[in-house]
Amino acid sequence: MLLSTRQLVFCSTSGSLRILLLLLLLLLFYYCYDYYYYYYYYYYYYYYYYYYYYYYYYYYY
Repeated sequence: MLLSTRQLVFCSTSGSLRILLLLLLLLLFYYCYDYYYYYYYYYYYYYYYYYYYYYYYYYYY
């Protein structure tokens, strides 16, 4: 009885820990994807700003 209860608790804990680990991995994947998207957006914005500054400098001088 005690062994069965302990095994049930261990299986439940293992399943919960596995789900938590999967959720953490999914969150990390989403964070990395979000970071990559923001990095690409920042690079595009910086390139656009540099192009605008160059055009402004060329137009006025």
